[in-house]
Amino acid sequence: MAITRDITSEQGIKSKKIYSDHLALVVPLEHSFTKFEDLSTESLKAQKFILPTKDEGSSYSEIIQALFKSYDFVPDVFLHSEFGSTIIALVRKGLGIAILPDSYMHHQSPGLRFIPLPFKTDLLINWRADDHNPVLGNILKLVFGD
Repeated sequence: MAITRDITSEQGIKSKKIYSDHLALVVPLEHSFTKFEDLSTESLKAQKFILPTKDEGSSYSEIIQALFKSYDFVPDVFLHSEFGSTIIALVRKGLGIAILPDSYMHHQSPGLRFIPLPFKTDLLINWRADDHNPVLGNILKLVFGD
């Protein structure tokens, strides 16, 4: 079983959405961006980004790239990380700005501003279709109530 933001098309894997949230631009409190209307192609081009690891074929990476395409620019990526908590710490230190699911604002993240973006991402639970382990069945019942 895995909880991911990526849609899987692997044969023999079942997936079910458990949550959706919007992406957010994450900036230090002292950053000039304070609301969505502050964002423009020119203002975003001038930023250094700290982004989640870009995996080929990742539906989550594609959503983030769609944001950049909507502003018609290629971001200046300072660093990639697989860990949202690491990305948040680097943004807090002023090393760049990030795009993360807005659910990260519920973490204890003083010193940061989350600017909601009009892009959504899903959280999915994935499991092997042929796995009949009773623990897996109990977890799925707990999550989905089936």
